[in-house]
Amino acid sequence: MGRFQWLEFDDPAAKPGVSSLPEETPESGEDFTNPERVLKLADDAYRRLDYERALRLFSKVLSLDPNLEPGWAGQLKCLLDLDEMRRVREETQIFQTRQPLSYRSVVRKY
Repeated sequence: MGRFQWLEFDDPAAKPGVSSLPEETPESGEDFTNPERVLKLADDAYRRLDYERALRLFSKVLSLDPNLEPGWAGQLKCLLDLDEMRRVREETQIFQTRQPLSYRSVVRKY
């Protein structure tokens, strides 16, 4: 269960703005409280095929702003690329329940 402890809704007590990535050491100037900045870092990690890091970062994005559709799509793409179909189904159900309109939009886009 190691990689899943950082998924967005696994820790309901997590505080917004607090990094849930303890192994991450922010490079100089990195802002892990800005969801748009973390989304860019997640996209960069995904493009480098670093799916584990990208998954953690997309999950961080969702902990900061659960309404960001690219965060949901990125998290699901990482899980697919990591061959975690069961977890993809679970996260898809959570997303569909919590954000039904966004879910439809993401399904159409991706």
